[in-house]
Parts: sequence; structure tokens; C-alpha cells
Amino acid sequence: MKYDGQTGDMKFYTGAIKQKIRDAFKDKPVFTEALIAENDKREAFQAANKENKESILNVLPKTSQEKMFDAIIAKYKGKVILVDFWATWCGPCMVAMRSILPMKEEMKGKDVVFLYLTGETSPLNDFTKAYPAITGEHYRVSAAQWSYWMSTFNIPGIPTYMIYDRQGKQISRHLGFPGVDAIRKDIEKGI
Repeated sequence: MKYDGQTGDMKFYTGAIKQKIRDAFKDKPVFTEALIAENDKREAFQAANKENKESILNVLPKTSQEKMFDAIIAKYKGKVILVDFWATWCGPCMVAMRSILPMKEEMKGKDVVFLYLTGETSPLNDFTKAYPAITGEHYRVSAAQWSYWMSTFNIPGIPTYMIYDRQGKQISRHLGFPGVDAIRKDIEKGI
């Protein structure tokens, strides 16, 4: 896959491009195949979820930067909330989202909200293409808001996950994907 900085599009490798990569890196077949496999996984993930109607792009609440996160969380009070700070260009974010898919299906009807937050580092064009494939509630914020959250919540990298119980109290936090079992256990604590 290749990011086009001018258009903001994510382009997946064609068969011809894959062969050129293999030819160019004959001496590094493990690296080459891992790169191509990641491309193919992302392309399959996007294609499989293109028609997903359970992804909701929300309008940001009209409030100050300092109150934005609380205003977003308040909308889902009474439910357990998994907040996922992510970006379209983040490979580990996308891998984690694929891993969580079966758990999301298991938790349908259990008052669990999967809340996805990203900023302008996710180019609008890429975000518009990506979010429909990710079941849940989505918000894309300004660069200033994103920076404020990264600083205020001391988030040094993504993905970062925060889980809130039904009363809106944070019950866990993970920098990096801790695995489906850890996420499930934390969500179940909140239910």
C-alpha cells in the first residue's frame, strides 16, 4: 500500500507492483512478503467492511477544547465505553481493529460502545474511506484538539485505549493493543 501525499488516498499494491517489490528486494524475501501480506490484509479488511452501516460519523459537540472529551463521553453514559485513539496510517491500530471484530459481534446488545477518536493526522480522504469499515462511533477532531488530548491524557503514542464503566468512570487504560482477552476482561468489569 502506498500513501499519496497530494490526494490523501491510500493505494493498495497491484499484482505488477507486488512483483516489482519482490524483484527489487530479492535478497530480503521475508521482509518483502511481510510487507505484501500487510497490504493484502488491509485491502481485504477494507473490502469486507465497505457496506457496514453500523459505523456512525458524529458531529463534534459545540463546546470548548477543554470540555470536548467529557461532552463526547457523556453522550454514552449508562453504557460501557471503549475509547480507541487511532489514525488511518497506524498499522498497529488497524491490526488491533481486525482482531477486535469477533469480540464486537459477541458484545452486540450488551450496552457497549466502541468509540473511535482520530485527528487531522488521519487525512480526511483516508478517514472518509476507512471509518465505514470500522463498526462504532467515530469523531475526527482538529489538530489542536488532538494535541490537547495527547498532552492532557499523557498519550505518547497510538493506539491508546481507555475503558469507562456505565457511570463514566475510567476503569482501564492501555498504550498499545493489549490483546483481545485483556480488552474483553476490562469491558466485562464495566458491565
